[in-house]
Amino acid sequence: LLQQIGSIGALFLQLLLVVVFSLVFYVNGTTLDALTERIAHRIGGAQALQARDQARQAIRSVALGVVLTAIIQSALALLGLLLVGVPLAVLITFICFLLAIAQIGAALPLLVVAGWLYWGQGETGWALFMAGWGLLVVGGLDNILRPLLITRGIRMPLTLVFTGVIGGLLAFGLIGVFLGPTLVAIAHTLLLAWLQEPSNPEPPVPATPQ
Repeated sequence: LLQQIGSIGALFLQLLLVVVFSLVFYVNGTTLDALTERIAHRIGGAQALQARDQARQAIRSVALGVVLTAIIQSALALLGLLLVGVPLAVLITFICFLLAIAQIGAALPLLVVAGWLYWGQGETGWALFMAGWGLLVVGGLDNILRPLLITRGIRMPLTLVFTGVIGGLLAFGLIGVFLGPTLVAIAHTLLLAWLQEPSNPEPPVPATPQ
């Protein structure tokens, strides 16, 4: 039990850090954008600037896709809980939001509620409604809205984006939801730039003697 409480506490702490860093980056966005542009140009010129732009767009797209989808899913989950009259609806909704951000699935708490309604309360009709609401409405939205939002304005395959999200989450926690796609975007841009370079560049022409 103590280990589970500690895991939940760590999850809350990571979420708090994500919110704090997001606010800091949002407030100082213009300054940080200009700073990263100068650093990228100094490090690698045009290729580094292209990688930096791709990473910036990846962060923006993932933030829009993951966070906005989680908010909408949580709102729909709360609506379903209020319709059924489930106690602690706000707390369950917050858990749905955390699980949506963590890419576990916002529908999972609603399935638990459906089981409680069926076996604990004997409400077969409401249990079926809650299970269907969780799987089809809340869970189905995740498969439709999130890919559409993430792929808007980003020149990178959706598979790579999700690989970055899941890999970053496993490696770095909640902050990895944004850090993972950023690293993948930089690697993808540099790889494409490297592949576009000529494999056998022509040797320089020697200078003509005067």
